[in-house]
Amino acid sequence: KLGKGSHARKNQGEIVDRWQEMARVKAKNKALIFHKPEVVLNYLTRQQSVFTRRDIARIVNRYVEGAEEFARVMQAIEASHQLVRIADDQLGKDPKFTTQAMIELELSLIKTAKVLNHQGGFAVLPDRQAVWIERMNQQLKQQGKSSLSADQVRSLDHVTAAGQLKGMIGYAGTGKSTSLTVARQIWQEAGYRVVGAAPTGKAAEALEDTGIASKTLHKWEHEWQRERELLGSKDILVVDEAGMMDARRLQGLLQQSQQRGFKVVLVGDPEQLSPIEAGCGLRTVMAQIGFVTLSTVQRQQEAWQRQATELLATRQTEEALNLYQQHGCIYWGANAQDKLMADYAAHMQTRLREEPVNAVILAYTNQAVQQLNHRARTVARDSG
Repeated sequence: KLGKGSHARKNQGEIVDRWQEMARVKAKNKALIFHKPEVVLNYLTRQQSVFTRRDIARIVNRYVEGAEEFARVMQAIEASHQLVRIADDQLGKDPKFTTQAMIELELSLIKTAKVLNHQGGFAVLPDRQAVWIERMNQQLKQQGKSSLSADQVRSLDHVTAAGQLKGMIGYAGTGKSTSLTVARQIWQEAGYRVVGAAPTGKAAEALEDTGIASKTLHKWEHEWQRERELLGSKDILVVDEAGMMDARRLQGLLQQSQQRGFKVVLVGDPEQLSPIEAGCGLRTVMAQIGFVTLSTVQRQQEAWQRQATELLATRQTEEALNLYQQHGCIYWGANAQDKLMADYAAHMQTRLREEPVNAVILAYTNQAVQQLNHRARTVARDSG
């Protein structure tokens, strides 16, 4: 929507009727679609890189009334040189589409990643890497934990090697934070400044637990647009949860790296949360530059729990749940809420006075959450 919003106009003394405002915006968008049908494709590829005819029709139907107008707009969109048919379903009835602009974006992303991958620089001395690994092993031993796994050592070899772009895939509980802590120490001793970025504030805070000063990607972009906080050839940017970066944002980041000379280390898992906007940039880049994988689970002590975590990380959910059920961690009942509250009450009675209790109850719907919260508070009050 272009122009001032209704709140701004109202604050300036204009009389604004919300329904009239919505009708005006709808009419304006309708006129824009008739004038330039490709705007529907541009809108679609903000959220998804691949779409169907049904997706196009859903957008058009919001603004166009009448079968004749609808058919005319759909025909114009399907005749657009921007629309690219890339795949059909098994019956050939529901083809998949993308746009020429989206293809060009991904090709540009691939090209930039390849250039950065072949750049030299940022190498560290192997003997100093070995020193920091040994120091971390001693620290872990003092804490009663296992030494760095072979996966973690390989990940350090990979990300601290020469090159301006590196990738690391780390499943949950595999010691990614510990690996990044050691990498930061190695880089800093070699004279590099290490900073971090993440798609969300929560992820940026978690990255700071490794000793890496971090900001959200949006914050970095905001600073760079104003020629502030610029990175250079003595800087290394670690991007955590990189799987949540869409193709456009990742391309912008890599272009900054190419122009300014700083190293980028992408850390994430393409199989976890997907980007909100179009294109999984991490998967595209990893396929071109290669990566190291952390797959040995460190967080859980029991072998079967480590196995279950690995299964969940690789989307083998049914096999993982079977393991939990075999070890008595899943209970079935005719009334799940009653069973849950009975167990919770027994738990509170036996453990509340012995030690602090942290309990989390999860439910599928908001209504179920409200019901369970009410019953849990009642149980807690009754337990004293």
